[in-house]
Amino acid sequence: MKKKMGWLLLTVATLWTLSCASALEPGRGTTVVLVRHGERVDDSEDAALSPLGLARAQDLADVLQRADVKALFATEFRRTQEMLQPLADRFQLKIQEVPADQPKHLVDTIFEDYEGQLVVVATHGDRIAEIMRLLGVSPEESSVDARYDDLFVVTEIGDGRASLLRLSYGVRGAETMAMPAEGSGPEPK
Repeated sequence: MKKKMGWLLLTVATLWTLSCASALEPGRGTTVVLVRHGERVDDSEDAALSPLGLARAQDLADVLQRADVKALFATEFRRTQEMLQPLADRFQLKIQEVPADQPKHLVDTIFEDYEGQLVVVATHGDRIAEIMRLLGVSPEESSVDARYDDLFVVTEIGDGRASLLRLSYGVRGAETMAMPAEGSGPEPK
């Protein structure tokens, strides 16, 4: 019962936040849902998602099932693309690939092509803070160590600023809790 209530509250909070974007003035309210890819099978450069990571990808699709998702973005790495595949299947959208080392290109594409709409981005833990800052989140708010179960909802509010809502979703397993924060090496995690 407690788990179902948690899911209900998360879903209501997420849907309410995502719906707020449409109430803002025209040209405003672009909303970006940022997630770190799920747990991976190993530490190889282009590792696939583990069974726990694949379950988390399905959890993400379940949480966003009623959102009006217009675009999906992932990096060139398999784990970010696998993270969005259940959403791509559900919404019949193509996953757009953006190089992990080009977050400015990602943000420019979102604002140019999806102004006022909702997009989902799967990226790497060591890239999330930079993407949030480029979207207009203050440096203080965007200083995060992204966990596998974090779901960041960034909504443009105008004047180069954005609001941030940090939620959790899916199972928070022992494997997730034991993983250190990323960002210690040059390769995106």
